[in-house]
Amino acid sequence: MTSGQDTAERLWLELISGHAPSPTTKPAQVRLPRTPRESKASETTRVARALIDETTELRQANTARLRQARLSKEAEDRTHVALAPPKKARRKAG
Repeated sequence: MTSGQDTAERLWLELISGHAPSPTTKPAQVRLPRTPRESKASETTRVARALIDETTELRQANTARLRQARLSKEAEDRTHVALAPPKKARRKAG
């Protein structure tokens, strides 16, 4: 029997029996035990991702801190410029 015939027969039997296939039913997945090499690679990947995530969080926190400091400094500079007395106009030589 080919896979097409097998599928057709399965659908026919489900139709006759009144049992429709459930859309949420998933085929059972067989998990083979990991080899020592796969286990070691998985552990290495997990540790590397943890380090990368930690570094990313630190970098983002540092960037946010520096951005806030820059915005505060720019606001302070604008305030000083606005409060400073206007400069006197210079006369042109001639």
